[in-house]
Amino acid sequence: MKNITRPSALQAKPFARGNSRAATRRAPAPEFGDGVRPRSPYGVPMTTAPKDLKVWQEAVALAGDVVKAMRAANRREIRALADRVMETALRIPVDVADGYVCPDAEAQRRHFRAARQALGQLETELAVVRQAGVISAPAAAQLAGRSAQTARLLQGYLLYVERQIEGTAARAG
Repeated sequence: MKNITRPSALQAKPFARGNSRAATRRAPAPEFGDGVRPRSPYGVPMTTAPKDLKVWQEAVALAGDVVKAMRAANRREIRALADRVMETALRIPVDVADGYVCPDAEAQRRHFRAARQALGQLETELAVVRQAGVISAPAAAQLAGRSAQTARLLQGYLLYVERQIEGTAARAG
């Protein structure tokens, strides 16, 4: 016989916290039926959004720094160049986010490679902009350091995805 006088774990439970109104709380529902978060093969919980990826965070910070530097130096004579540099910087976190949401490793690799290509293009454009005197040497050095950190993280993600592809090919063949 089922006891209906006691609320189940998933029903709302009232509790008072020093005031006259009773608030309600619900027991957390399991995420996948068994209460286990999805995990990567290495035992680390998988991220739930691109913003949780360190490479995405670094790419966004790099793009923000580039936009700040180029906006400060944005004159009418170089507006097209500044716009191009800023657009290239913005492409990097977008490609990382697109790669993250792809369901298969091949598509992820394509997007992460596109982000790496955009990063190489950005480094070249920043070198030209620095050589032309549009941005200062300290600003260029800061952007180069952030770019190098983003490149290291991106290369790590690419290696991880390529190992997944090789593992899938080895199991299939």
